[in-house]
Amino acid sequence: MKNYRSFKTVSTTFSYLIFILISLIVFYPLVYVVAAAFAPGNGIANMNIVPFKDGFTLKHFKYLFFETQYWLWFKNTFIIALWTTLLTVVISSLSAYVFSRFKFVFKHTLLMSMLILQIFPSFVGMIAIYVILNRIDGASHFRIFGTIILPVTKPIITFLGISSFTGPWMDFIFPKMVLRSPEKQTLALGLFSFVSDKKNEFTNFAAGSLVICIPFVIFFLFTQKAMMMSMGTAAVKE
Repeated sequence: MKNYRSFKTVSTTFSYLIFILISLIVFYPLVYVVAAAFAPGNGIANMNIVPFKDGFTLKHFKYLFFETQYWLWFKNTFIIALWTTLLTVVISSLSAYVFSRFKFVFKHTLLMSMLILQIFPSFVGMIAIYVILNRIDGASHFRIFGTIILPVTKPIITFLGISSFTGPWMDFIFPKMVLRSPEKQTLALGLFSFVSDKKNEFTNFAAGSLVICIPFVIFFLFTQKAMMMSMGTAAVKE
């Protein structure tokens, strides 16, 4: 019994040490970026490996807000995120209703293609909605969609809206390909300009990234309950 307790104590201690080590490895880059936002220098090569050891300054935020087009990038990204969310939710929910309600040529082929490409969430094939629709008589398609489909699919649509809104803030490849005018740049493109081949302003990049994180943390605090409920509900219904 004594040996078992000793083994359990050693095993628990070892597990805690492993988890602490993993936590340090995961959180160190995040803490380093936060420290870089307040570091006096510009390049990453001049920074100390120990976070916040170089000192503290707010000059990068002043440069970001008053000498760059950061707020323009923020506005452009916010507009893109809103339109992406609106169009994604409307098109996805209406498409899901069409595929679950109507019969047409190439229906199964198109449905399988969309599922393979992962364009739409899995609620396009919800059997429960189709069963409910077969007990309905006399209602128009828009009334069925508005009074039955939307309430039933509210959790997954909530998740779809949240994920669609957060996507454009981190998207870089597509805006880089289609946006040519500096006035139309998003935050990802604007921040990348600080660490391109012509510039080495990692601290300004870190400051801009930190400013983006603040509204996202607030946004997550207000939407985490809805997100968790939507993910849990979708998992149960599948």
